[in-house]
Amino acid sequence: MMPKKALIVTFHCVPNYGAALQTYGLYWFLKKIFQDVEVLDYRPSSLAGDYKYISTHSLRSFVATLWSLLTFWRKRRRFANFVGRMSLSATVCHSSDEIKETDAQYCFVGSDQIWNPDITKSFDEVYFGKIPHKGALTVISYAASLGKDTFTSSELAQMSGLLKSVSSISVREDSAKVLLEDKLGVQACVVLDPTLLVGASCYKDFVVDTDRDDYLFIYALNQNTTELARALARKIANAKGLQIVEVSGGRKRLKKTSHKVIYDASPAEFLSLLANAKYVVTDSFHGTAFSLLFHRQFTTIPHKTRGGRMVSLLTLAGLKHRLTEQPSQEIIEEAIDWAAVDSRLEAARKQSEDFILKSINKSV
Repeated sequence: MMPKKALIVTFHCVPNYGAALQTYGLYWFLKKIFQDVEVLDYRPSSLAGDYKYISTHSLRSFVATLWSLLTFWRKRRRFANFVGRMSLSATVCHSSDEIKETDAQYCFVGSDQIWNPDITKSFDEVYFGKIPHKGALTVISYAASLGKDTFTSSELAQMSGLLKSVSSISVREDSAKVLLEDKLGVQACVVLDPTLLVGASCYKDFVVDTDRDDYLFIYALNQNTTELARALARKIANAKGLQIVEVSGGRKRLKKTSHKVIYDASPAEFLSLLANAKYVVTDSFHGTAFSLLFHRQFTTIPHKTRGGRMVSLLTLAGLKHRLTEQPSQEIIEEAIDWAAVDSRLEAARKQSEDFILKSINKSV
């Protein structure tokens, strides 16, 4: 008999492609196991504050957000429509005090950087499964990410206490497993991000043909690497005779670019543009993940401080050499052995599925 109900607690509410698509992936997977799956509609100010329609922080930010208001509104609306495909809790919660008692038997926290205090503005106990509940609630972390490798002693002490409420712990990167085990003595295993857990089949209905000529696709999130990504993209596009299409993870900028930049793409449009590209240049984990799933030639620019998950993923895929700021012509032209990549991912997928099933069964 299928377990009754699972609750997902993650970063579902932000207009970020990786956040929305990983939420959908975990939701899609758990729907095969549970009779009912729900995403907690938790929208804390620590997250929402970074996505205000108008910023009054400074005159510059006020002008910039006013300039981008219309495209940002369209983007938010398109993300809301996508998230609306999932079952959300009846009440929108902006703080832990507003969360109603759940009747779920299982709570899955993750994926994404839910345990990165820099993002949640100090640790948020909700992302450790500390929520009101009726009856017993088993908390399982799935592919939770710490987002960084260095924590203060105070942060480590806080995290240690909060993890006591989590019965089974899995993380998304090898460095997180090492940190939890070495610094806190907490056992953890490494699993695939939900997008890789479910594979391309989960997202195939969102992918449609584009009406664009052959193009290179850019998806860069970090301001420090965006121009680097664009310069690299121009080099590769010129060599291959490709146009350039970029989907921005941020808001519309005052400065124009020489190529097409889309600021209000829906998650479905993001997937379609990436899946139909001839080449991908990205500094994003999920940009890399979907390049693997859709068998796209790619280069991933490493993150200076939060690159652990990229290293873990590309090492697993046998493509760590594609994590570079300056790919050689040999790497750019390399014919990737996708059968080998798929085989590696499938083995990790089986281990990830086993973690979920064993975590559920051990509490029965």
